Amino acid sequence: MYVIDSADVQFIKDMINVYQIQGVTTNPTIICRENKAYYPLLKEIENALDGRDLHIQLTEESFEKMIEEAHNLSNIITKNLHIKIPVSKDGFKAIKQLSSEGYSVTATAVCTFNQGLMAALLGAEYIAVYVNRVSNTGIDGNNVLQAIKNEYIQRGITTKIIGASYKSVYQVSDSIQSGADQVTVGKDLFEALFDSEVTNKSITNFTSDFSKQYPKGV
Repeated sequence: MYVIDSADVQFIKDMINVYQIQGVTTNPTIICRENKAYYPLLKEIENALDGRDLHIQLTEESFEKMIEEAHNLSNIITKNLHIKIPVSKDGFKAIKQLSSEGYSVTATAVCTFNQGLMAALLGAEYIAVYVNRVSNTGIDGNNVLQAIKNEYIQRGITTKIIGASYKSVYQVSDSIQSGADQVTVGKDLFEALFDSEVTNKSITNFTSDFSKQYPKGV
């Protein structure tokens, strides 16, 4: 259900140590933030995940280059690799080709109903719907996600939906309730999903009440 949208290896390890994590998603922007050698960083992430899913977005834009890059990645990442491909014209072509070769493909940057449906018809195992970026255009991104999910159910399509691109806890929660199979959340928001001021205040009160009654402990 919960996926980390980050390439920060220490953060990934810390979150795995506490929470139930399905895997990690990356994209070129996230990778660049770490300022590390590319392929060694991917191996670090793979090792930290210990067999969990790793969705790696291709850095190339042309069909031929995307196919070449995907083949190279499959020689480097050997455990639960999912090739992320944006839904451009060349991207759709690459999704079709790589899916036919047996690769697990995650169609990414999905912003419309038709993009999500076409990616599934071409063989994508996952699609990543950009909830907040769609919402910024004036259309509720979770409505798009839900419409795609409903169509999949109606047609018996097994492609899984990953909600992505979030700016609030509410958006993440709404995605889950709208039918997302997974949600991928960045390190700036991830732990906030499980935090509550009411919970924190309650814990403080419990401790304070007990300390007053038993000042010397038990």
